[in-house]
Amino acid sequence: MVLAVHDPTRPWQAMTVGRGSRGPARACLGPLDAAEARAALDEMVGLYRAGLHAPLPLPLKTAERYAATRRRGTGGSVASARLAAAQEWDGGRFPGEGADAEHALLHGAEPALDVLTAQPPAAGETGAGWPTDETDRFGLLSRRLWDRLQAHERDRP
Repeated sequence: MVLAVHDPTRPWQAMTVGRGSRGPARACLGPLDAAEARAALDEMVGLYRAGLHAPLPLPLKTAERYAATRRRGTGGSVASARLAAAQEWDGGRFPGEGADAEHALLHGAEPALDVLTAQPPAAGETGAGWPTDETDRFGLLSRRLWDRLQAHERDRP
């Protein structure tokens, strides 16, 4: 994004590789025109700056699972996405993300998902570019962080 903003004459691309639902997955982003790259960069810088003021209700794995569930088909319901996020947060056979030291420090031992979903949107977290169908800060921030990348993600063997 930074390169596309800095030098829009070149077709810059970025690729991430990680674990997908059926094995390795990659997400390719770009090339982006200067306006789209600026919008994406502004989103990420905005999240970074918000996180400098206070911890965000945005645990990485749980937020990704929530956003991915919301994207399925015509968009999963908030209820189904929260259920999926709770499974990531609470864990099962192994401890979930909520048991990670940084989350336990913030929320206590074995916090429920509602420590994340209870926060209303903060000032400036609505309007153009923000999902209009989310009612809490966790949902908004999860989608803000993951929607653009997930829109370009493709599972690869």
